Amino acid sequence: MALAMAIGYVLNAQHEIHRANEDIERLSDSVTELQKERELLHKIDTQLAVMASQISSIASEVDRQREWRERIEDVAESPPHARRRH
Repeated sequence: MALAMAIGYVLNAQHEIHRANEDIERLSDSVTELQKERELLHKIDTQLAVMASQISSIASEVDRQREWRERIEDVAESPPHARRRH
């Protein structure tokens, strides 16, 4: 009877070890996938930072050109006697 219990215990332990190894393998695969996703998110974050910088540069240029146009329009709309002589 003790031998049967010991054999049952060993078989159960082997089964548990096998399941634990499968769980470890699944977790390892999950970690690999998460690392790939992390790398992708980092690339996306980097590209967003580049785009934000470019948008900021474009906005600055648009503002500069708007100010330039407004100065030109102000000079064009001022009376002739108010214009500066060069």
